[in-house]
Amino acid sequence: MLNCSKNSGKYVITGYGRSGTFYLSTLLNDITDFTVKHEPRGKKDLSKNKSYYQKIYKDINQEKYLEINSYLRFWINKIKKTHEIIILARCPLEIYLSVCNRKPAHTHIFFAKEISEFCESYYFSNFRIFKFDNINNMEYIKNLCQYMNLVITKYPTNEYPKNTNKSIIYKTINDLPSNSKKNICKLHQLSNKYKTIADWPK
Repeated sequence: MLNCSKNSGKYVITGYGRSGTFYLSTLLNDITDFTVKHEPRGKKDLSKNKSYYQKIYKDINQEKYLEINSYLRFWINKIKKTHEIIILARCPLEIYLSVCNRKPAHTHIFFAKEISEFCESYYFSNFRIFKFDNINNMEYIKNLCQYMNLVITKYPTNEYPKNTNKSIIYKTINDLPSNSKKNICKLHQLSNKYKTIADWPK
């Protein structure tokens, strides 16, 4: 069962931040016949104004257009009525570690809870999952493009920029401050469960 009741043949890729959305959008925009945008409206997509969705819909409904946008996770229930949503998924503990290297320590536990809630809600439901682990595997990229009807016009010939952390304070979960390691049992459980998600599309 797909996640879209009226599949228009249009797609959106979303996920939690720090999951490879920037890299994947840059890659697909370069090698396919689609215009692929990464978070084109920025933090405006965090709007809680219901009428704002008309702006999102106008953009994502364009022909030969694809958004890979982590902010659209907040609009999944609306988007799935007209578009098929593909979740770009990464190991929850890896997401958390990356976030901790960007955010002040006093906010870490908030993000641990938010990451857990998102991953639990969408990684193991009826959404198609494209795993971060396969983001550099051209066979999976080719199959993903074929699934979404994107035509590959050239093969990648160069390194694509990644939205990496400018400084790495914590290299592993064990390096985190003691308070940041509290109450993250759920993240450990979800990370173990993440390993069981089948690779797609083969």
